[in-house]
Amino acid sequence: AAFPEHLERLEIDGKPWHRLALWGPLEGRHGLRRILLEHGGDLVYLHRKLARLRGARLWLNGWRFESDEAWTVAHQVHLVQAWIDHATQLAS
Repeated sequence: AAFPEHLERLEIDGKPWHRLALWGPLEGRHGLRRILLEHGGDLVYLHRKLARLRGARLWLNGWRFESDEAWTVAHQVHLVQAWIDHATQLAS
């Protein structure tokens, strides 16, 4: 992944789970913008690929996208990209 420092491997009930957490110290008010400008495309790509897997879930600033949701992956990817675009413009 483009951001290995944010990738975590967890074991819950004997099963492996992986979590990508983009949070923590953001180094000033432009930290989120910097992360999204650098890695927003990677996040969209990962969601497009992983959302097809059963049990995959993306939490994004209070939004939840699940693999078995009524919205298709294509719809979800457009919403994720729209949020990234919006967040990078607000933080500038």
